[in-house]
Amino acid sequence: MRYLRVVSLFSFVLLLAGCGSSGGESSDNSAQETVTQNSAPIISSLAAVIAVPENQTSVVMVEATDDQQGELIYSLTGTDALDFDISTVGLVTFNLTPDYETKNLYSLTVNVSDGELISSQNIIISVTNINEGEANTAEITISSAAFKNTGSLYYNLPLTYTCDGIQGGISPLIEWSGVPEGAASLVLSMHSIASDGSRDAQFTVFNIPASATYLAEGDFSIGIAAQGDMSDAEIEAANGVAYAAPCAQGAGTESHYIFTLYALSQELALTADTTQAQVLAEIEANAAQLSSQSLITRRVSWDAQSLANNLHVPTSVPSTCEEKTAHFNQYSANMKSITCHEEDNYLGLVSHSASGVRSEQSSQQIQVGITYWIGRITLPGEAAFYTPLRPTFLDTVSNNVPCEGDGSTRLGITVDGVMILPYFNQNIGGAGEYCGPLDMDDGKEYYNADIPLVGGVDQCFGHAGNGDGYHVHGAPICLMDVHDPSKPLAYMLDGIPLYFGQGGGTLEETPHAQLTKKRVTATNFGAGLYEYLDYRPSDVIDGSNPLNECNAYDINGDGATSGYIYYSTKEAPYGIGCFMGEMLDESVNASGGSHTQVKLISDRGWLEWMEGFTNLEVIIQANYTGLFEGKTYSIYDIYIDDDRVTLLTQGDTAQVLWRILNESDDLHEEGKDCFEFRYRLNKNITDSDRVETVCSSTVLPATTLDLTPFG
Repeated sequence: MRYLRVVSLFSFVLLLAGCGSSGGESSDNSAQETVTQNSAPIISSLAAVIAVPENQTSVVMVEATDDQQGELIYSLTGTDALDFDISTVGLVTFNLTPDYETKNLYSLTVNVSDGELISSQNIIISVTNINEGEANTAEITISSAAFKNTGSLYYNLPLTYTCDGIQGGISPLIEWSGVPEGAASLVLSMHSIASDGSRDAQFTVFNIPASATYLAEGDFSIGIAAQGDMSDAEIEAANGVAYAAPCAQGAGTESHYIFTLYALSQELALTADTTQAQVLAEIEANAAQLSSQSLITRRVSWDAQSLANNLHVPTSVPSTCEEKTAHFNQYSANMKSITCHEEDNYLGLVSHSASGVRSEQSSQQIQVGITYWIGRITLPGEAAFYTPLRPTFLDTVSNNVPCEGDGSTRLGITVDGVMILPYFNQNIGGAGEYCGPLDMDDGKEYYNADIPLVGGVDQCFGHAGNGDGYHVHGAPICLMDVHDPSKPLAYMLDGIPLYFGQGGGTLEETPHAQLTKKRVTATNFGAGLYEYLDYRPSDVIDGSNPLNECNAYDINGDGATSGYIYYSTKEAPYGIGCFMGEMLDESVNASGGSHTQVKLISDRGWLEWMEGFTNLEVIIQANYTGLFEGKTYSIYDIYIDDDRVTLLTQGDTAQVLWRILNESDDLHEEGKDCFEFRYRLNKNITDSDRVETVCSSTVLPATTLDLTPFG
């Protein structure tokens, strides 16, 4: 949970020179009087959102301090202040016992005064449901396939749904279930509460059929959209949809976005020119509400002015256990363990899923977008990595990335637990050789070994390698739907963080595209959602202090003294081109840590059916879950754009289906995970699948299998 604190803006001492002796004579021993200016009280560790079970009247004890040790006066203001009381010692309580089914969301402001100055903090109180018997067992739930489970108390509102998103923001996909019997219509609303307590309506759709189960993205046609909170010009600018996409205000400010579904016993006699407030008043006036439920989301935003002033750019390199642990714990749902070894100066991390944190939307699907396929699919598995706590910076750029022929070189790990490898195919060099961005007469054609350029990675810059385990070959662009750009995207093998600068879009106009002899992929990386973003420092943007060949930024202009951070780019090297810090001894990372990976005991037959070709020209169109013969499979749809393999027909869509066997399967083996693979040469012909079962030497943890996209 994030905490907001009200901090005194200033606290200082005035030194006043005393007057001299009588008669206006000056004195060398003039007295000085110290006067301490009053400062406002400080509210300590008060959560921005507080959950309270229904039927419980106590809410929270507000703790505050005052430098002058004066008496503190507590008070409440705001939208729902009349429903609460606060005692002389700061205890906030409901005036009446809260009932979840009646109202489950309240907004108020806590004020603490010393009699002269006042500090205030806005809070949201969420009443949680308690099962009170069979009559209340049916409960509305709200969700969205677009929301990622990061492990935070609340989902992060995706960038696409804000005015900073593509096309100025579109209305969210929202899904629900558990509508009570007897409901005649539904109302779905969204409003925001900013860090200053201000409240804005984003949308309200009423008279939705009670049988409906979702609101489609960018589409309010399922009911009547309330247009009274927006002008005609605003609606026209929003492509005709009455959705006021929330905009960033300030530097790194946190806002909450609340979706509420109301189940009503009747339709509302209102027209489209109504407002959200009028809809809610109509619900209350006619006692039409049978049940309701709210879903709270959040987002940290940076407006254009704060970005232009570099307020999102760090002024020091994160170098402590606390800092780095906090960055990985932004995605705690995927963190199995984080351990700091202070004496040996490194942090060890194990993630539950080597594929990172994903939503269920098509723009986040693993392997989708690959056009140059090596025949591998992504199987679930953990990832482990070690990185220095305190970087040791280098003075100069050098080619220091091992370009070993076995493709095992790891550059870093993303903050959601995905391994990062170099952008180039590592058979470009042999064991003991070093690759990098400096011009050298070594005959290495990096532009012909650029894996993303030829379509070897998916829309999120990753793929499954020769072990069917997922990793990325650049910055994890698909994290930018929820990621705070002031925080690192990854930590590298030298302990230096990688931040998002630019990324995504197509690569057809990049320098490597102009040089390569191979076909350049048409894949739009990031699904076209992030290519317009630019979070680079302003002096990088204007060219006065460009990134060096490693993609490193000299944060204070003093080189190795203060150090460097990395920024991602749209063109190679995408992530980093070389290291600006001393790498952690590879033997530490080679130990692998305590993590479970899929190690298939034998290779899959599909690779033999590729008839000796190490890659195929295809378009992986989709990766989803489906049923076949009563069993659930992960399914890849693969458009064949290659005429070299006799088993496959160019222009057909083939499929690969896979699942993990369980105790009911004859070929299941105890102490192993056994995988069934079905290879379907044409998705429309399902009675001639080529089927094989291959086991691994390990059993995957349940947590790994429960995470999207495998759960």
